Amino acid sequence: MSDLGIGLSGLKAAQSAIDIIGNNIANAATEGYHKQVIQLSPSYTSQTGGVLVGGGVSVDGAVRMIDTMLEREILKQNSLQSSLNRELTTLRTVENMLGEFQSQGTLSVAIDNFFNSLEDLSLSPADSIWQNQLLGAAQSLVDQFNFVGDYLYDLQSQMQQQAEIAVEEINQLTALIAEMNDQIAQVEMTGGDVSSLKDQRDKYLTDLSELVGVDVTNKANGVIDLIISNVPVVSGSTLVTFVIGHTDEGELGLVIEGGTACRTNVTGGTLGGLLSLSNNLIEEIQEQLDTLAVSFIDRVNEIHTQSVGASGAFTSLTGVTPISGMLSENDAISDGTFYIRVTNTTTGQTTRQAVDVLTTDTLADIATKISAIGGLTGSVENSKLSINADVDYEFDFTPALLPEPSASDLSIDVAVSGIYSGASNKVYTCTVVGDGDISNLDDLSLEISVDGQLIKTVNIGTGYAAGDLIEIEEEVFISVGAGSVIDGQSFTVEVFASTDDSGLLSASGMNTLFQGSGAADIAVCSDVSNDLTRIAVSQGPEMTDNAGLKKMIALRDTPIGNLNDLTFDVYYQQFVSDLGQMISIKEMQHENISSITQNLANQQAEISGVDINEQATQMIVYEQMFQGMAKYIETIQNVLSTLMELI
Repeated sequence: MSDLGIGLSGLKAAQSAIDIIGNNIANAATEGYHKQVIQLSPSYTSQTGGVLVGGGVSVDGAVRMIDTMLEREILKQNSLQSSLNRELTTLRTVENMLGEFQSQGTLSVAIDNFFNSLEDLSLSPADSIWQNQLLGAAQSLVDQFNFVGDYLYDLQSQMQQQAEIAVEEINQLTALIAEMNDQIAQVEMTGGDVSSLKDQRDKYLTDLSELVGVDVTNKANGVIDLIISNVPVVSGSTLVTFVIGHTDEGELGLVIEGGTACRTNVTGGTLGGLLSLSNNLIEEIQEQLDTLAVSFIDRVNEIHTQSVGASGAFTSLTGVTPISGMLSENDAISDGTFYIRVTNTTTGQTTRQAVDVLTTDTLADIATKISAIGGLTGSVENSKLSINADVDYEFDFTPALLPEPSASDLSIDVAVSGIYSGASNKVYTCTVVGDGDISNLDDLSLEISVDGQLIKTVNIGTGYAAGDLIEIEEEVFISVGAGSVIDGQSFTVEVFASTDDSGLLSASGMNTLFQGSGAADIAVCSDVSNDLTRIAVSQGPEMTDNAGLKKMIALRDTPIGNLNDLTFDVYYQQFVSDLGQMISIKEMQHENISSITQNLANQQAEISGVDINEQATQMIVYEQMFQGMAKYIETIQNVLSTLMELI
């Protein structure tokens, strides 16, 4: 019977091998399937008459052809590739949305058109045609900022929704993996074949790696443990689930369901890409765009609030930006002073009044300080600063020169005129050198100094006609009337490049062109859009000049500190260029990972893939083995029959 046993074991082994080969061929195109190979070993031996005789062949089972280290590396690279895919898709969309490679309709074009419109208006500041053109250019610029800003905010919202969907899928897959762990452990303990179950679990792992980076640890009985973002998510059949949450700073992250800690250091997979985009890449783009918008608002408004339009000075003015609490809560406001120029329209007398600003003040404190100025009343309405002039008074914040010196001990008249074009506030001290009558003394002169430093000496003696203009510097003129002066007498002329070093006027929206806190909400102030004569153009005492426009036009070529000392246009172009460079780097990384992934896939195919030709060759071998075993059994049966006949 041992002879028949050998034959039967051979038939069984051949049949099992053919079944495994058939299963391999049937799954040749099945994703995640690992080739199986039958494991055979010689069966027990027996001794017959001093001769050891083999007991045939034993089928030890089928083994999956798999390289565990290779599979882990494939999971890692798949995860990185999926993350980069998500980042690249989104960044390319942002780049296309910016449209900076198109010829028109971009933010840089809108910035350029705004400054071109300022230049056109400067040629005829009171012309409604050019005022309308400027308003249209300002609105187009606002629309471009809003479009890009809204898109980025919507993109952030979409990324959160996509992250929530990804987390739902992660929870579903980890639950399936935990369930498969349980099934595999039970089958292995009974000695069953778990190859197909492991293939199914590996498919879930591959799908999971495309959603998030995973660490896999093999345990006893074919069980695996999973770690995501340093959290043991699957341990045997024990499961942890996640939800999407936010840190105190508003960053997107993973939270264990029922927990509070928010993990933002999630890497790999679609989820890792989404969190990287939301918390870093898109956030950085959004911050750069908002920085550009805020810098544009602040710098234009700083000049606009200190200028007046064709309608002239104000009798009533209310800021457009609410400020509550202490001024220190507004980053744009610092300790300093702003100046209000007050004019009595009946007498024509003009004075400049200082209002000291402390960051410990409230807006109500500022209103009280304004009310202390004769002819003006300050108030706060709905957290907005309001200034109202008494009857026969008007006010503005222009740096227009006052018609007389700010202080003088001369007994003769001194007139001040011009429009100061300097870059900083100054106080000129003009001191008489010599005694005598104006225009009648050879050595009579004025020494003009700033902060004790002599900058100029001008003649007011022989050769000077009383009342003639004398330029101090930077388009500031004085004229000295007829009369007698004494050596050492002096007067001062205070000039202003800016009448607000505290930032309160523009921060509170007093006579501003723009309002808003970033790209998404920048807008043209309704006071200006409703009344084009409020477009501020002048800074001179006659209010017919274009000095305000010139200063705004000069911003086009002015490096801005908040913009890394770049101009508006250069900063934006660099911002777009940086985005393009970021995409190029990501594309290079994606190419490298794609190459690595393909190489790993080729290695996997050599080890675990099904080669149909190879399987067909093996099938022939086992078919011949089956036929041989059948012939062997037939021979044994014939021998036994012959023996029985002899007996």
